[in-house]
Amino acid sequence: MIENMEYSYEKSFLKQKGKLVKKALLSEEQITKTIELYKKEKTATQLYYHSICCKRDKHRKSIAVLETGQGYKILLSEHKTVVNFIFIGTHAKYDRLNKDC
Repeated sequence: MIENMEYSYEKSFLKQKGKLVKKALLSEEQITKTIELYKKEKTATQLYYHSICCKRDKHRKSIAVLETGQGYKILLSEHKTVVNFIFIGTHAKYDRLNKDC
C-alpha cells in the first residue's frame, strides 16, 4: 500500500456503480472489496491488474471486480499521488471504451 495516495471517483463512476448495485448486478460489498484489495495489493492475481495502451491517458489501468470472472471491470488512472476511478461496468462496455483510446 502506497502511503499518502489520494483516491478520487469520477461522477460517472459513482453513477454507474449506483445503477449496477440497484439492479443487483453487483453488490456494494463486491465493489468495496475490490477497491480495498487494489489499495492493499494492486497486483493480486484476482484483480487481473494490467495497463491499457491509451494515447489520451498514458496512466490508464484495469482491474476486474471480484467474484465476476472478469465479467465486470474497473478502469482507473494512476498518477504519482492520485488514483482516479473512471469507469465500472461490463467487459463489453469496457472494450468499447478502450477500443479507440
